[in-house]
Amino acid sequence: MLPWDMWGAGWEPGEEPTDELLACFDSVAELTVDPDARFDELRDRYDTDDSLRMDGTVFSVARGQFETV
Repeated sequence: MLPWDMWGAGWEPGEEPTDELLACFDSVAELTVDPDARFDELRDRYDTDDSLRMDGTVFSVARGQFETV
């Protein structure tokens, strides 16, 4: 994956993130403030939230197309 590849939770260009999506980002960010102390919670969140995992396909902004990685 490259910095210009998009996958998972997010919003489309020109759109605004929803309150639900911002709450998701906030809750994950809170877990990463001290990841060693909250590792089990962080791992559980990753394991149970499909939007945090890359499924093998990314949208390459640089190429303007979906690609399998």
